Amino acid sequence: MSPQRGMRADQLDHAHRFGLFSGEPSLISGRYFLGLNGIPGTSAFTNSNTDRLWASAFTVPRAMSIDRLAIEVTTLQAASLMRLGLYTSKANTEPGDLIVDGGTVDTSTTGVKEATVDVALQPGLYWTVWEQDTASIGLRARGASSGGASLGWSTPGNQPQAILYVTHTFGALPDPFGAPTGYFAASTVASNAVWARVV
Repeated sequence: MSPQRGMRADQLDHAHRFGLFSGEPSLISGRYFLGLNGIPGTSAFTNSNTDRLWASAFTVPRAMSIDRLAIEVTTLQAASLMRLGLYTSKANTEPGDLIVDGGTVDTSTTGVKEATVDVALQPGLYWTVWEQDTASIGLRARGASSGGASLGWSTPGNQPQAILYVTHTFGALPDPFGAPTGYFAASTVASNAVWARVV
């Protein structure tokens, strides 16, 4: 069955713009998937700021549920935490309303860390988000050198932009996300650090 069947016109437009029909992986039950851009697992995302809520986009081609949001910590910081969540997408392709605040995961040790969630999703565009209470926690992420341009270019010939953030003090996730404070180029930082597991 074509993934285009049953999708609204705006969802289909989002999916085409974000490459859903040109190489996105099959979303198999029990498997983890990552957002758009680059080669997974080849780089690390390290943020020196503690007042930023980062967001990366991913497309959902069919009705499904997810039960985990996960990160892999590659550089630990003592007594540190990260918070994970999921947002809808607005018509202007920015994060919109909060779907779930997955709570905090312990980043004081390396390895895979998971937040348990229970979310049913319809086909369309969504945003995974993460923030931290301590600077310089490193996460496994899609590689910066091969990152795509899911957020387009600020000007022709400039670096393609892959993720965005809003200024936010660590704590309960805001609802709605709010107007983005800034964007980052795919070649500047690795992107898409949060996995989701399909039920």
